[in-house]
Amino acid sequence: MTQGLRVSYGEYVFEHVVGWAPLPDGWEWNHVVGVGVNSKDEIFAYNRSDHPMIVLNQDGEILRTWGEGVFGTAHHLFIAPDDSVYTTDLGTHVVQKWSPDGDLLMTIGTPNEPA
Repeated sequence: MTQGLRVSYGEYVFEHVVGWAPLPDGWEWNHVVGVGVNSKDEIFAYNRSDHPMIVLNQDGEILRTWGEGVFGTAHHLFIAPDDSVYTTDLGTHVVQKWSPDGDLLMTIGTPNEPA
């Protein structure tokens, strides 16, 4: 039997489950830099692929994606108490606030201009 990686953090235990959240043909998980869960238990995976924000349900099924062609180099993600999604981007040098559906709500910094 193949076992996945297990990591604990305090009272929490995280385990990689082989085969969970399969992607469509031609898609890949490429350097996932942030994972967050909102109040609806939707899982947001921010990564450096052609589909930078992949939103999944608890069973690993894709609910939606967003951010295609928008991000430079994904860096980190934070889900706020109001379910807004904050992203940082090393490539474009900005922090952005998004709705859970991918509507841009705010940008901090000037895109493509280092601070």
